[in-house]
Amino acid sequence: MKRALIYSVLTLALLYAVREVLYTGVRKNKQGEFARLRQAFLEKTPCDILIIGSSRAEGHCYPPAFDSATGLKTFNIGMSGATLPFIATTFEAYLENSPPPQYVVLNVDWHTFDHPPDTVYLFPRYFPYLANKKLQEGISKRDARFPLFKYVAPYSMPYFGTRYINAAIRGYTGKLGQYDTTVVQGYTPVLPPVRSSLKQEITALYNREVTIPKHIPAELLRIKKICEARNIILVFVISPIHEALTAHITNHETLLQFVRNFAGAERIRLFDYSNSEMCSDDACFADPSHMNRMGSRRFSHVFANDFAQYIR
Repeated sequence: MKRALIYSVLTLALLYAVREVLYTGVRKNKQGEFARLRQAFLEKTPCDILIIGSSRAEGHCYPPAFDSATGLKTFNIGMSGATLPFIATTFEAYLENSPPPQYVVLNVDWHTFDHPPDTVYLFPRYFPYLANKKLQEGISKRDARFPLFKYVAPYSMPYFGTRYINAAIRGYTGKLGQYDTTVVQGYTPVLPPVRSSLKQEITALYNREVTIPKHIPAELLRIKKICEARNIILVFVISPIHEALTAHITNHETLLQFVRNFAGAERIRLFDYSNSEMCSDDACFADPSHMNRMGSRRFSHVFANDFAQYIR
């Protein structure tokens, strides 16, 4: 019995040691997805313009275009799959180690309204960064398992699969992943090739009305108050999504009008590209919801120049 107990304790200690070795390896990545998470949540990463939002922010807003147009420094912490409450959490987590930027650009689109607020997309990727107190607190409000994920290795390790083990190995060896070099100042392009017909990818799932959850105004105000407390100027942007998708959201214009009304009432500058000519250009899109690398850089050039005129 005593020997079995000793073996159990040693096995458990080894599991915690292995987990820390893997987490450290992931954090050691110099480029790519895991490097941007380290920069966002564990390092001091000062910037003048901070871009926040979901995958539309992450993959549509190319920071070098803003740097060139404004003469300011830009960083993108858009997170794929992020709901509005989690977007606010990532913003607070960034401010845990980095000074407040001059401007925060929040990308708002219909996906903001359409995902459950308790969902954290690809949640294991945040495990190595939970030393950030704001990230840990905020993500735990979204997913009650996260305190256990942080402290109980036997609970978290089964979720930390091959993808993250490979990232840890790359971190220790200094080898870059296939897409690591495409990440620039946090921007992460959506890379699938252009389809022959984007309309074929729209399913009956989207032929519906999208409601505005009750928490949305409160979360938008939360982000506004974070900015006000630090003298940050908050702006909204609605970046292009393909018209084939918006045509299947029966109340799309109502959703857009909600954003316009909120921005007007709260005196937040809104850059609205929902009716841009790019929305009908298949060559700009990787899928109906996301612009491809070419499209995102084209959009960023337009938006960055408009933004530069605004701040002048």
